[in-house]
Amino acid sequence: MSYQVSARKYRPQAFEEVVGQPHIVRTLTNAITSGRIAHAYLFSGIRGVGKTTIARIFARALNCEHGPTPTPCNTCVHCAQIISGNASDVLEIDGASNNSVDNIRDLSDNIRYRPLTGRYKVYIIDEVHMLSTQAFNALLKTLEEPPDHAVFVFATTETHKIPQTILSRCQHHAFRRVSREEIAGHLSGLATRDGIHAPKSAVALLAQAADGSLRDSLSLFDQAVSFSGGGLVAEDISLMLGVVGQPTLHGFAGDILAADPGAALMRLKALVEAGQDLNTLTSGLVEHFRNLLVCRVADDPAALIDLSMDDVAELSTQAASVPPEMLDTVFDLLAEAQDRSRRAAAPRFVLEAALVRACDARALVSLTELAARLEAAAGGAAPARADLPPRTQRPLPTSPPRQMVTGATPSAPQAVTPQAAAPQAVAPQAVTPQAVTPQAAAPQAVTPQAVTPQAAAPQATIPAASQFTPPAAEAPREMIAGASTPPRQSPPEALEPSHPMVSDPAMVSAASASPREAWTAVVREIKTRRPALASYLEQGAVHSATPHKVEVAFQPAYEVMLSMVNRPDNLAFITDMARRVTGREMTVAFVIAAPGSDGHTTLGEQFEAEEQARHREEVEATMELPFIRDVIDTFGGEVVELHKPEP
Repeated sequence: MSYQVSARKYRPQAFEEVVGQPHIVRTLTNAITSGRIAHAYLFSGIRGVGKTTIARIFARALNCEHGPTPTPCNTCVHCAQIISGNASDVLEIDGASNNSVDNIRDLSDNIRYRPLTGRYKVYIIDEVHMLSTQAFNALLKTLEEPPDHAVFVFATTETHKIPQTILSRCQHHAFRRVSREEIAGHLSGLATRDGIHAPKSAVALLAQAADGSLRDSLSLFDQAVSFSGGGLVAEDISLMLGVVGQPTLHGFAGDILAADPGAALMRLKALVEAGQDLNTLTSGLVEHFRNLLVCRVADDPAALIDLSMDDVAELSTQAASVPPEMLDTVFDLLAEAQDRSRRAAAPRFVLEAALVRACDARALVSLTELAARLEAAAGGAAPARADLPPRTQRPLPTSPPRQMVTGATPSAPQAVTPQAAAPQAVAPQAVTPQAVTPQAAAPQAVTPQAVTPQAAAPQATIPAASQFTPPAAEAPREMIAGASTPPRQSPPEALEPSHPMVSDPAMVSAASASPREAWTAVVREIKTRRPALASYLEQGAVHSATPHKVEVAFQPAYEVMLSMVNRPDNLAFITDMARRVTGREMTVAFVIAAPGSDGHTTLGEQFEAEEQARHREEVEATMELPFIRDVIDTFGGEVVELHKPEP
């Protein structure tokens, strides 16, 4: 008998032999047992996860002499014909090569006739998304009113290309990627059956390279056996596939966590000389530090990491003594290097620089922690009130107004406008050196009579009334008002840190806003202080809110971010900021949203929508400017992008 590749030799012949798709197997077996057979099924998923295999098993289960049964015998005439591909009632059609409307019309004409030998006519159309639009339209009528003896099974890797009118008439079953652990276990069993030596490290590399496709793993298995000469060797597989094994990634991580850039660069040099693809290496390092971060913050990292239990245990050991902030910093550095290396002329240099910076991540984390501690300490001290907005003053003119001419005749009091009369409440004669505050004491050595108009600073002293010319009609009012005394500033003792931060107008409104609006204001304030923490909070949505308690729900996919915000130091900071912004005690609780509860809008989505609305308003306001309208009317253009001037 001729040689058969493993993908054909070990193709599952029963539902219980299928690997990695328990939800599909359970649904179909229950449907067969209860007699609830649908007329159309759609199997979607990546290549090599069992779509066509399960379709053939399903066809045998429907037409077996002992059925319909979820356990076809595979020995009767009907089962044997389906296995060999000679069954007249089971037609496998390649949608890529039979995609015309004529092919579908022939199918629709033949489907009216009852099966010759079996119970059902089963039509398995692979790559159904390749059918033309006219072919889908011709198929639609048959799917609307199919005969009782017809069952369609469609298989596709691109569900989005199938019209919704077809999707709505099918039972859609999404095949998931097969996990690395399941692939490794399956390959180990096949190697044992064939008498092939297959260590765990070698099988793990094949499972990693398969990327969730069981058929790809079997093809790589055959290739690795031929390359190694009858067995599996991890070093040979790494050389053959160009993948990076867990030992290599552990070595790089050990060098980085030990702050040894020299060892990391020498390890990189050895891999480059061996022909290692640097993009693959960088991707592996990013994934490795992601896994370390998950091991550090998650209670059950094995449920979030697609590796064997032994590999997860090694990752947990390596991450045990490393602070999460450092792992997060290294992850950001490597992810940035991954993005830059794709466009760089010399990817090796980009990765080397990233490794050197990553080795200094512990020092960067220390500086970050120090800044956070200083910020926390300054929050309770009066001189370092970072929570108050800086005072802004109108810039003073470098040259005096034209009206300030020495020796000019003063005007009559009636000529001064009411707006300019306000500074006259303080008489010029009342300003003596003893009455000037310490901040303005520097210029007191010069008397008003000795100062020329060009050298006199408006805020140093108030000139005598004889120094003003009669105000002209075009004289700017603000210049007259600018000659007044500077605004009185409150001494530092007037600021009490125990009061809520209500000096900011946004915080004043937050104190009287609804609980949901108040929480939005709290996150906005946190964003100005700790942007990284705010980015985590933006992924949550307010589940329930009262004046004194807000519950924020995260989707299960953001469990890592939930763990970060629930850290004691972050939770204490969030609670303190909520009290400062709202002026009242507020408890904040973070939970995982119930499955399927996606009706709430996250703060990130809300902020993005507000930013888009603000941008639209700015563009519309720009369009209303007369000179912009003239340009558009003259040249027939449109506003594509709006650039704001730098402050």
